[in-house]
Amino acid sequence: MKERAAGGVQSFIALGQIRNTLFALPPLAEQSRIVTRVEELMHLCDALEAKGKLEAAQHAQLVSSLLTTLTESRTPEALAANWRALDAMSAGTVHTGAAVKADGYGLGAAQVVPTLEAAGCRDWFVAHWGEVAALLPLVPAASIAVLHGPMNTADVAYARATGVRPVLNSLPQIARWLEAGGGPCDVMVDTGINRLGLELADLSDPMIAQLDIDCCHSHLACADEDSPRNAMQLQRFALARQQLTARRYSLANSAGIALGAAFHADLT
Repeated sequence: MKERAAGGVQSFIALGQIRNTLFALPPLAEQSRIVTRVEELMHLCDALEAKGKLEAAQHAQLVSSLLTTLTESRTPEALAANWRALDAMSAGTVHTGAAVKADGYGLGAAQVVPTLEAAGCRDWFVAHWGEVAALLPLVPAASIAVLHGPMNTADVAYARATGVRPVLNSLPQIARWLEAGGGPCDVMVDTGINRLGLELADLSDPMIAQLDIDCCHSHLACADEDSPRNAMQLQRFALARQQLTARRYSLANSAGIALGAAFHADLT
């Protein structure tokens, strides 16, 4: 790039030259896997430090160790070791699931899922319906949930045909699901992340009582920080549990596990 620079007082590179320059990038799935794992590991380390369980030196050492594992052990076995660490931190009889979207974060779902299943994982989450087919030969369909829910009638039909659980995020999605006959599903409640999920006010809708809910989910917005929003979301989740009947409940993401047993519910 320096060789292409021009200008007497202030060197510059013309926009046309930049547009015609090729930059080497890893495949998109690998980029997604790296970013997601870095964020999860950093959130976990920062949350542990905020809870007083790690001194600054220990924190730095753990970050270094985890990042080394991330960059040098790009295998399903390394992912299983990370999963076991989080599962061990989850209280008592709490189960730990696994998000295996983006083709197992670039490692290949066909390799990742059997490895994590052998490690003890029994709950699987993907973002989109197009990711389901790779998992169906590997684990029971009823153990798979699609986080974005049914966006159209084709998604509903696919879920009912396969037995995969949709995560219902809105009243229109609930209506779509019930109109097709319903069945086991999950529900997402927004307790403060302001992303996907039903508002607390939506929980009084009479359609809710018609659902066969396996797991009621929410998602912590600031689990990696010592933030009052964590306690606020925990209180709101308690209100949601009072209004919404499900077989299981789940609030803690990876970093949320480090906040303690009060946040763990039934599934982390």
